[in-house]
Amino acid sequence: MSKRSKEPELDTTTAEVAQRLAALSDVASTVSRSLDLDLTLNTALDKVMALVRAEVGGILLYHERTHTLYHRTHRGMSDKFVKRIGKLKLGEGIPGMAAELRETIYSPDIEKDTKMSQSLPELREFSAFLSIPLVARDRLLGVLNVATRDKRGFSPEAISLVTSVSDQIAVAIENAQLYEALQRKEQARGELLRKIMSVQEEERKRIARELHDEVSQSLTGSAFRAEAVLSRLPVGAEEIRGSMEEIRDLAIRTLDEIHRVVYSLRPSLLDDLGLVAAVQWLADHYLEESGIKVLFETVGSERPLSAEAEITLFRITQEAITNIVKHAGAESVSIAVEFRDHSAAVHIEDDGQGFSVEDMTGSLQMDRGLGLLGMKERAELLDGYLGIEALPGQGTKVYAEVPA
Repeated sequence: MSKRSKEPELDTTTAEVAQRLAALSDVASTVSRSLDLDLTLNTALDKVMALVRAEVGGILLYHERTHTLYHRTHRGMSDKFVKRIGKLKLGEGIPGMAAELRETIYSPDIEKDTKMSQSLPELREFSAFLSIPLVARDRLLGVLNVATRDKRGFSPEAISLVTSVSDQIAVAIENAQLYEALQRKEQARGELLRKIMSVQEEERKRIARELHDEVSQSLTGSAFRAEAVLSRLPVGAEEIRGSMEEIRDLAIRTLDEIHRVVYSLRPSLLDDLGLVAAVQWLADHYLEESGIKVLFETVGSERPLSAEAEITLFRITQEAITNIVKHAGAESVSIAVEFRDHSAAVHIEDDGQGFSVEDMTGSLQMDRGLGLLGMKERAELLDGYLGIEALPGQGTKVYAEVPA
């Protein structure tokens, strides 16, 4: 028959205390080295089995929504056997009872334990079975099981030792699970951001195409018609001529602005000629037209990049140049597009007034702070890197690199 045991009373000699402290320290330091859940579980199980010299072991994790336990890692049992065990409900078998009661349960003779032998006859070849609940901050995380063929079973000291280290294991598992959940959320967030940015780029292309194909053509037609009317006006119709010239000039100016907007939304140069030409266009039409001197260079052998890499580096450059024009007060800017074996990068450096990166990125209510965050997210979505170096009065350096 199973017997439930609180942590057994021990003769706490100096040697025993030292052993327990050493074991606690060893397990705690070992399982806390990684936030990978499977690595943490496997390391913990190996440590515990070595401590009590067990031939069989397993860690079952608790699924809070279904209120069941399932094996995440095991030793000394075949995958077929573990699959046959399946999921255990709370209170089912010794592991289920240990989880439900949140108490260590020790069966010194499995063969005489009817509940164990009926449900898991394959374990009859073993002598003793020990099941310890894993609880952290009053939250059930799972159960740790070990079994041995040794007829002497597990000593009270061994049971006490494993029960003591179970708290350390539970904390490590909780941390690993939290990290795993965070990673899943970050992955989902990244996928969502990629979809959003993809939709944004498609919408930019659609709007740019409509502006070019419809609005631009209408304005071009208006300018030609105004010019045609001007050519047929009789001498002396100066008032009408002046009005038509204003209409023609307004159409041309609006057309120029539409072209600027179209290129800002999605420059055809990016699709037709690639990143270098598109970045050169940004420098010419934003920096030089604002009176800022530009030094532009290409490093490495230019080659076609993936659509994602090109648009990411282009948008980061666009945001950086926009910030320079709006905020930097710079006199000159150097821009380099670099092609490496497995990546591509842009370097942008200005001699403007600079800023505090910490203050700016911490002020997300500001457009500039949001812009910097967007640049960083674009790079990281492609497993790239964005670096910003800036100090008040000392200019700004922006470096972005993505796999390509």
